[in-house]
Amino acid sequence: KGPNKVGFMGMLQPFSDGIKLFTKEIIYLNSSNYLCYYFSPVMGFILSLMVWMLVPYYFNLISFNLGVLFFLSVISLGVYILLIAG
Repeated sequence: KGPNKVGFMGMLQPFSDGIKLFTKEIIYLNSSNYLCYYFSPVMGFILSLMVWMLVPYYFNLISFNLGVLFFLSVISLGVYILLIAG
C-alpha cells in the first residue's frame, strides 16, 4: 500500500521521517570521539560534491586533463570516511 497516510498521496512522508530522525534521542558514549563521528557525514558529502566537478558544463569553468585519476582518488577517499565514523 505504501506511505499514503501523511499529506496528499504521502507527499509529506519524507519530511515527517526527517523530523522524526532529528528528534530521536542521542546516545553519548564515554570513550567516543564526537567530533569525528558527527563531522564524517559532512566530509562524505563534500567528497561526493567533488565528483560533480568532473561533469563538463557549458561554461567549462574547470578543465581536468587527468579527470579519471581525480575520480579514482576521490572515490578511494570515501573509505576513510567510513573509518573515521567508526
